[in-house]
Parts: sequence; structure tokens; C-alpha cells
Amino acid sequence: MTENAACLITMILPLYKRYMENINSKKPEFFSKEELSEYIRSLFLDTNDERLYALAYDSSRRYIGYRNIGDGDIRSSRADIRKLSAFVLECKATGIILAHNHPHGIALPSQEDIDCTKYIYKILDALKVRLLDHIIVNESDYISMAETMRYTYIFSGIEQSPFEK
Repeated sequence: MTENAACLITMILPLYKRYMENINSKKPEFFSKEELSEYIRSLFLDTNDERLYALAYDSSRRYIGYRNIGDGDIRSSRADIRKLSAFVLECKATGIILAHNHPHGIALPSQEDIDCTKYIYKILDALKVRLLDHIIVNESDYISMAETMRYTYIFSGIEQSPFEK
């Protein structure tokens, strides 16, 4: 391989990220969870570690933007409530979608994911902001917790799943 070819290969990921940032600055619209999950998946291209993002929406459910609110390692990420609160207040969001990745696993929420979602629901509720969904992606799949019967109770503020009784 020539030096020029190697240089070009190392530039692909940064150029793609720049391209995605330009697309993101145009406030994309999502017409399905599949489109949204593809967009979310693009946020995690440069990492093998878990990350947690907040995607903000206005009162008309128009996408405002996103912010990284938690970094982790290969198995977990932690939410930074200060970052989340600052982001919500800064962009005057009325709705938030949480998004995180499972880089080496299936796109099903762990107990930590469920507990984190419940905790963030309470924080956002205190700020009068609605938690719209928590989407977990991996390389080829996603799960919308708000659309999965087993987890919908979280988004209505109920403490315990009816499946656990």
C-alpha cells in the first residue's frame, strides 16, 4: 500500500463525521423509528465504547439537536445529569429521546439501562420535559423502549413493570 492510499484511508472516518455534522446542522426529519435508528447509529461510528446521547425536540416535535451526555467503557455508560439538564435548558427542549449503543451486544436494555431510564424520566419530569423514548442500537439492530410493551410503563411514570408482579 502506498503512503497516499494509507493517508486517504485514515481520512475516511473524519470526513464522514464532518459530512454527518453538516447533515445534522440541517435539522433532519425522521419519518420512522428505522430512519431515526440509522441516524443514531451514525453517532457511534467512531467508538467501540458505550455512549449516551440526548436528542432534543421542541413542542412541535421538531428535532433540535443532540448532545453526548455520558461516556463509558465497552460494557456501560453513565448519564451526566448536569450535562443533560444544561442541554435541555439551553435549547429549550420540551422532549428528549435518549440514545445509546451496545457496541458488542444485542440491542436489549440491561437492568442498568432500565434504572437509568427511570431516573432520567424523573429528572426530566421535574424540568417539565417529556422523555419520549430510549433507543438502544447495535451494529445492525435497535430497540425502542417506548414502543416495546415490556418497557412502556417507564414513559408514563409508573415505578414497576406490570410484568414483574
